[in-house]
Amino acid sequence: DVKVGGTGPGGLADIGGSPSSISLSLTLVAPDWVPVDEIRVVVNGQTAATIANPKAAFTRSTDDSRYYTGTISVPVPTGRDAWLVVEAGAPLSATGAYRQGTPWNIVMKGIYPVAITNPIFMDLNGGGYAPPGLR
Repeated sequence: DVKVGGTGPGGLADIGGSPSSISLSLTLVAPDWVPVDEIRVVVNGQTAATIANPKAAFTRSTDDSRYYTGTISVPVPTGRDAWLVVEAGAPLSATGAYRQGTPWNIVMKGIYPVAITNPIFMDLNGGGYAPPGLR
């Protein structure tokens, strides 16, 4: 799960003020056997932030060991609106059989794991959301 302020995927975050970065709250839900080597934050189609080994970088829940939470600062374009998606899974640079010999590979036969959120739309200049590139 991801949130900009209180706004999640599919929503419009009214931020205003033309910030150069936003605070992104992330909740990763993954059992130990599901590899999540990298999280990428994509803003307007470009990778704006990468978190390597998020299970180590985030705080693990004491109530449920599958839950990890973290908050990061993500650069955004100044003076114009943006959309943001988050990708989690294998690094984009991974090639060949994925994690050979691990429980993931045994069950999934080398298939690369990936999860992608729906976009969060961000009104960054206070003038209502204008899709990037269309105005």
